[in-house]
Amino acid sequence: MSTHRQYLSDILQVSQIGPYGALANEGDDIQIRFFDMNHNVVVADGVYRLHTHLQYEIIFVDQGIYSCLVDGQQLQLQQWDMLIVQPGQRHKDFLSKGTSYYAFHFNFYPKAKDALPVILFAPGLQPREQIITIENPEYFMNLIELIEQEDQLDTEGGFASYRIHSAIFNIIFYKALSLYSSGKIYRLFSQKMYISQEANRLYAIFTKHLQEMPTLQQLCADSHLSKSALHRLCRELFNKPPCQAFMTFKIMHIHEYMKSYPELSIKMVSAKFGFKNPFHFSRVFRKVMGFCPKRIRELERHDRKSNLKNSAQLLGK
Repeated sequence: MSTHRQYLSDILQVSQIGPYGALANEGDDIQIRFFDMNHNVVVADGVYRLHTHLQYEIIFVDQGIYSCLVDGQQLQLQQWDMLIVQPGQRHKDFLSKGTSYYAFHFNFYPKAKDALPVILFAPGLQPREQIITIENPEYFMNLIELIEQEDQLDTEGGFASYRIHSAIFNIIFYKALSLYSSGKIYRLFSQKMYISQEANRLYAIFTKHLQEMPTLQQLCADSHLSKSALHRLCRELFNKPPCQAFMTFKIMHIHEYMKSYPELSIKMVSAKFGFKNPFHFSRVFRKVMGFCPKRIRELERHDRKSNLKNSAQLLGK
């Protein structure tokens, strides 16, 4: 049996144990897209700046103590603790020499067209409640070792290897999910009810007002919902009250827009999306994202220079 097939066989055997026999039926409504796994070994004390997550991150500590802020709440993870950070949460790392942890990045993609992002945790859940302690760390470490071994064997970044990584991560994720009490998981996630007529209508309304600053009354009128009903829906979908939910949605859209059009000035973007002035836009953007909008242009310019340098080096060979 080839190495690839042996790993696939190992993964299949693990997935058939206990509740994981039903994993083949998971994903009828959503797809988990695994991005990467990094093993971080801290060699010196330091701080990683405050940032807003655009995707999910799992932090799994295998040595030392990991400290961070999530939405302003101080958290501390001991060895074999695991934390899942959601998109939209503000996160700041306090790194201590000798700490070692794995970071997994992923996102959910509803299969229904024009669906809203999937929410994992119940609205109002405190960041400290997003931490779980792994009672059987060997189980996770064996799966992590499979990913690391596959990385060493796959020197070309092939699709087969990516599928193996994704398959292993699915097992890691669903195993971790099973360790949370049912009250901590968003009921629509656990019931696989990711789309509703109300949610689709709200998504369309937010998109319609991207270049404006609608009032709460306007959002209620457009959605045909009372203030209390709109507040409940925004809390369920975004874990924020209506106006904050809209602004978060808007800023994250602008973030992607600026990455696509880095040549546009802050003043032009500010005017296009209905802000009072560039200073107002920058202040709101920083509050939501954790960094100034000009940082996007700096990163884009840096990436372009790096690409040109790499191209020149290739041509010179």
